[in-house]
Amino acid sequence: TTSTTTTSTTTTVPEPVISYTDVVDPVDPTLHTITIEGMQPRTYYLNIPPKYTPGTPVPLLFGFHGLAGSAQVFREQSQIDIFTNDANVISVFPNGYGNTAGAQNSWNAGTCCGISQSSQQNDVRLTLAIFLSVKSQYEIDPSNVWAIGFSNGGMMSYALACELSDQITAVGIGAGALMTGTCTPPNPVSLIHIHGGLDYKVPITGGGAFLATDSTKSFQQVNSSNRCSAMTYVESIESEKTQISGSCYDGTEAKLVNYLDQGHDWNISWTKEILRFLFAHPRK
Repeated sequence: TTSTTTTSTTTTVPEPVISYTDVVDPVDPTLHTITIEGMQPRTYYLNIPPKYTPGTPVPLLFGFHGLAGSAQVFREQSQIDIFTNDANVISVFPNGYGNTAGAQNSWNAGTCCGISQSSQQNDVRLTLAIFLSVKSQYEIDPSNVWAIGFSNGGMMSYALACELSDQITAVGIGAGALMTGTCTPPNPVSLIHIHGGLDYKVPITGGGAFLATDSTKSFQQVNSSNRCSAMTYVESIESEKTQISGSCYDGTEAKLVNYLDQGHDWNISWTKEILRFLFAHPRK
């Protein structure tokens, strides 16, 4: 008789290796300049909540401004800091690429937008480097790493869901669109996308100046190639909004909310709704 012995091994994803320097501004200690090998220097703001205690893992949130915006404008617009400080969440607000080149700040989210896209800036790699830098200094909860973005920043959040699912666990999109062409993250990513039915800059059904995809269909692509590929979607209709949502057996959820009488503007109610969703969907 012969016997065979099988051993099971748990594979963990090795931490990516990126060569970068991260320098704190001497005047504003929340402002960082990160320079990644082969890329232009970029800036971001890091907000550490007052409740943070070393040794206790906390969620990490990335906030991405819209085209021609800035980190500080989006912070003011969304008021995210107020909520993350209260909830003990570390937040990061990068600046898009552009101002140093005499152009509008933008993100390369695939087929959009601005000089960041036309010069093929690697904003996914930028985000990963910032993640690694913050993680090297603070305790981050790996089940709660989020990206939130408005318009072009929402497109960027989609790109991160598609291309950085080893790190990003959930995303919140306001008035954005999936612009990466393909989207096949190996890990499920929970997603809430809020849009205005009167948004003519990035129409929810696609088109417009940026040739956006039809969000009513494309948001379902995000989890179509991983263990949540069997997710079924249900539409509900109310007087002021329509909603399409799907749930996976592991707790992952994807949801598109269309506020019929709203336009291309972030408002505080979006901040609250997105944060409630993100807190309710840790990766399991």
